Amino acid sequence: MEVRVPFILIEDNNITMDSLKKVVERAVPSSPVYVFTDGLDGWEYIKKSSATNIIICNFYLPTLSGLKILKNIRSSDTLRKNYIIMITSDTEKEININAMHQGADDFLSVNFSVDELIGKLRSATRIVSLQIDVDEIQAQNEVLQNDLKNKTDELMGILYNIQEERVANFSESSVRIKEMTIWIAEEYGIKDYSVLSPLNDACNLCFTGKLFLPDTAINSSVTSSGLPKNEKMEKIPQFLKSLIGDIKGFEYIFNILYHIYENYDGSGIPEKRQSRQIPLGSRILRAVLDFEELYAQNKYEKNKIVELMSIESKRIYDPKIITLLDQYWAYKAYSGKIVLERPVHRRDLREGMVLSRQIVTESYMKLMSPGTYLTIEFIEKIQSITKNDPIIGKIYIRN
Repeated sequence: MEVRVPFILIEDNNITMDSLKKVVERAVPSSPVYVFTDGLDGWEYIKKSSATNIIICNFYLPTLSGLKILKNIRSSDTLRKNYIIMITSDTEKEININAMHQGADDFLSVNFSVDELIGKLRSATRIVSLQIDVDEIQAQNEVLQNDLKNKTDELMGILYNIQEERVANFSESSVRIKEMTIWIAEEYGIKDYSVLSPLNDACNLCFTGKLFLPDTAINSSVTSSGLPKNEKMEKIPQFLKSLIGDIKGFEYIFNILYHIYENYDGSGIPEKRQSRQIPLGSRILRAVLDFEELYAQNKYEKNKIVELMSIESKRIYDPKIITLLDQYWAYKAYSGKIVLERPVHRRDLREGMVLSRQIVTESYMKLMSPGTYLTIEFIEKIQSITKNDPIIGKIYIRN
């Protein structure tokens, strides 16, 4: 019992107080002991104490009862770790139960024996010492975690800047990639910040795997018809692994980037994963990167690009993600100044409305195509089928 855990004794009976103090000082000579005969004085001292104390307190005290002190301590975020032993009578079982419900750690009879008190002191000191050790470890861990985050952020900044130097129009492109990716992820059902944050970071580093390529190849497409265009492109995941695969703090980001070029049917690289074996972030980012690449070529309109990509649904892409990618552009149009289409709930469908986007269900059933004029019969069909097979995303109609 060499740990200097402070003791606070609150007892209005001088004889009991004298006995408590002598036993504590003898059993724990290295620990400071503070005594109070008034409940309010004791509480005022406890409020100001920054230490984790062992408090021995009588249930009945003048000015402020021991039960009230107990309640105050347990309701305080900064004081609740104090260890509290309540002094009560052996015959007052209801009081003991009440104190236990309020958070008392232990009880001591008014007519305590020296051996009984020493046993409780040893137990209390051991528990508080362990708690202090845990708090110190947690504080050290927090410092290390903050240091790790700073180092991780610093490395991410370096990699981002290198991409900015080497990848054409990277700054502008990365903004669009992040917006599309996060919107699709949220519509897919991801709301947890701990998942969205590394996905956002992965967007910032989405071309990191290409940094080993020569300048003549770094802006080229990685795949053709879903497969690596050449041997160098096939090495992108392995280069990424050698660069950030073992760095603490990059685990989630690496997992997303490493599996970007897996195909939905299992024909991709590097591990030939398929369907939901591929991380969701990888599936989303793959579709977004391919869209961005086709968009940058200025060959097709946005809707035409999505149409071309939808042909490869279930082979290269997760079909649900392609549906949501299509709806992203409806969302962008709806949030713009000129509103050409808008979302409606299935229960608000009316005869005469015209679909601006296809309706696809969770089982990937294509219910209706863009341009469909809604009749009563079509509306009833939509509502009937989607009771058991929900729609992916929203229903969009021409405004």
